[in-house]
Amino acid sequence: MPADQGYGIFESARQGFQVDAFTVPYINLVSQSIPYVIAPLPIATHAVAASLLVHTIWAICALIIFGSFRLASSSLAPSYLAGLALVLVPYASESSLGNPGIVGFALLATSVVISAMSFVIKKAPRASAAFGLVTGLTSPIGFLAVVPPVFRLLRHRVLSREEWIFVGAVLLSLAANVGVVGLTGATSGRTGKILLLWDGAGAFWWSGWVGPSLISLTVLLFFLIFRRKLHEVREVAVGLALASVGIAAAA
Repeated sequence: MPADQGYGIFESARQGFQVDAFTVPYINLVSQSIPYVIAPLPIATHAVAASLLVHTIWAICALIIFGSFRLASSSLAPSYLAGLALVLVPYASESSLGNPGIVGFALLATSVVISAMSFVIKKAPRASAAFGLVTGLTSPIGFLAVVPPVFRLLRHRVLSREEWIFVGAVLLSLAANVGVVGLTGATSGRTGKILLLWDGAGAFWWSGWVGPSLISLTVLLFFLIFRRKLHEVREVAVGLALASVGIAAAA
């Protein structure tokens, strides 16, 4: 069973539906639904069933990322790499193994990819808005999926109707979170932030903690310097990098 949450979440689900499970310390729709799906099954199958369901969600998110990049590129290689990056990055793999509580990060990563590509939102506006809403009702920092559209708004002074619907859906989830659990719970999930890793964390966890931010800042600097030569890909890349920095700061 997942080390982060243990079997307690499934044992609680077997005792019956509890509203607090979905609202403490923040609204957590998808992650807390998983134990209720698994609870009716025989106890001996819970570990396998939970792992299969959690990894199915991750695989679906990877496929959505693959499809999004496929719309943007005539080459399959970048699309495959983008989809595989979600499930093969070692830091995510370390925490996602059979862990319902971590699916919010997969949803958030996928929402950010969707929101960074305006043509994806325009091609599937309802599905994109629904995905953004569910993400915001699962991750306390799901509202950061609006960063790429906000960047486009600042750059072009306009967003399409479909993009506004997506932004509205994400902000609606934030408003729901604030209304139910308050501003602190809705934007952090806890009353305090962990600012430093534990003693002896090692190079693996340190690289996972600072690496994404360093890569994103490097991307931002690169496109700032070569913005004229790489105009076509700049918007998507910068949107993703800005969102990554925001997630690192808020997580």
